[in-house]
Amino acid sequence: MKSIKWKKLGLELLVVFLGVTGGFILNNLRDTKKDIKLEKKYIESFIQNIDTNIAELENIIGDDSIWFSNMKDKYRQMAVDSLPKDSSSVIVNNILMTSNLTLATSTFEDIKFSGNLNLIRNYDLKEEIVKYHNEIEGAKFVDGYYNDYFSEFVLPYIMDQYDLAKNQYFETNNQSNAKLFNILAGYYSFQMQRMEYNKALLSSSNKVKEKLVDYLK
Repeated sequence: MKSIKWKKLGLELLVVFLGVTGGFILNNLRDTKKDIKLEKKYIESFIQNIDTNIAELENIIGDDSIWFSNMKDKYRQMAVDSLPKDSSSVIVNNILMTSNLTLATSTFEDIKFSGNLNLIRNYDLKEEIVKYHNEIEGAKFVDGYYNDYFSEFVLPYIMDQYDLAKNQYFETNNQSNAKLFNILAGYYSFQMQRMEYNKALLSSSNKVKEKLVDYLK
């Protein structure tokens, strides 16, 4: 015991302790810096996806608004059986102007399946991102019903009843007009639901983007 230089040993232990502790601290700082850098990339990528979605939603809402403007009077006329015979071609041509909603979700899919969602340090912001992408899934669901209706009811009816080359019915009669109104009524309803959902999603897109930009700042 007398031969042990306690002061020297204590200093050596202190040096080892400080070295190991410093190594852990530096490693944690390096990992934290790496996570923050990756988080920033994800946030920037989210903003790019949302910008793409905003442009898509504004475009499709604009097209749908024009469609309703063109079809509103025709729909009312058909409802009271006062539609001029030569207006059927206008209705058919407008019904054929269908569209698909394409929304960007690549960043969310990547961060979710890679297990990196916890890189978003702000819990409220993370919750907003998840909620927003749930709304996107809802929009896709509504759009799916809209396009399924077109594929299963609208297109088969037109191919069976309408001469697209001559732009007129194969046989013009009241039964065809009645069927056309049923087809139009369903299509009108689905298109209205889709437009209202897309408007709500556009509002959410702008709000989430604003929060993401503020978070980066």
